[in-house]
Amino acid sequence: MSRLEDRISSVAGSNQYLFFADIHNQTAALDILAQPENMAALRCAGHEVFGSELFHVGQNQIFEAYEQGQISDATMRDYIINSPSNLEGDMGVTDSRSVMERYFDIVKNAKDVGLEFRGLAAYEGIMDREEVLPILQNVGEQDLAMLMAIERAPGYLEANTNVRRMFVEQIGEQLGLEGAEIADMQFRFGNVNPGPVEMGYTAEIVEARLQADAVQADAIESMADGRRMTVLYGGLHMWRTKGDLDTSIGEDRTAVISAFDDSRAFWQDQLPEWQREMREAGLDITLENAGDYQFDAKTNTWYDSTTDTNTIVSVPDGMGVGTFGVAPTDPAPTGTEMDMNPFKG
Repeated sequence: MSRLEDRISSVAGSNQYLFFADIHNQTAALDILAQPENMAALRCAGHEVFGSELFHVGQNQIFEAYEQGQISDATMRDYIINSPSNLEGDMGVTDSRSVMERYFDIVKNAKDVGLEFRGLAAYEGIMDREEVLPILQNVGEQDLAMLMAIERAPGYLEANTNVRRMFVEQIGEQLGLEGAEIADMQFRFGNVNPGPVEMGYTAEIVEARLQADAVQADAIESMADGRRMTVLYGGLHMWRTKGDLDTSIGEDRTAVISAFDDSRAFWQDQLPEWQREMREAGLDITLENAGDYQFDAKTNTWYDSTTDTNTIVSVPDGMGVGTFGVAPTDPAPTGTEMDMNPFKG
């Protein structure tokens, strides 16, 4: 029986850029990439960089320090699983901590096989990239300084919220931070205000973010710097007929793998509902397909659109459906607001 990691390696080896589509209320893509065998398959195929939409570009100095051994696995894990995200507030994930655990597995696997892990986000379509980059760089510098302080502070990782709050405030003051900056740092490190982060996505913001795909494509190419690169990004950014990431980079150099917990549920229920929501929200978006290759985790079926064939594949131990909890998708937009499930926008 063919192995999933062999299929991934074959596709990666034939393309300079490989995109994995992130679909919020189906989490098979994360489950695939959290397996060491699958990440090793990417490296064996010659890929050298792994980019993720979830993390911002200012955090790349942190990932570099982690790869250089300046930050331990335990500290990096704590940082990632406690990082504020909009997975719960906007994306419908009911157990965001479990999702972030998977992201740590991906970061660690990348390091273990020699892949550079890098964040890609820079508020595409929401803020001017040149204006936001220095801001994100500064935030990354602050976080890196805090992580290095945590490395020298035995017991922090096991400390309660009050202890963390006081420690973060002390280090923040040593860094010359004041007021709101310390409060933000406490939120990121002290877990002082746990709860869902609401980004407030609207149809206008969704459209602006999609229109910025060409800019993000340039940024991805610049980060790759001629090397082979794998990218985990929202599916809607690769599934459109024009102007999306893979089209902007060049479809002769790119491939898209879309992984589903249950592809039948996606095609029959979620995709038609999502397309209806887009029309009702006034978005003129045409979807071309759901990737060059698709994987159904429910049946372990690999679909190759280039040959229109389905193949049952074996998967690494540890993969499985239903790892994360998600809230049901709300089918109705409210005003100009849209529920962003099932795609990452």
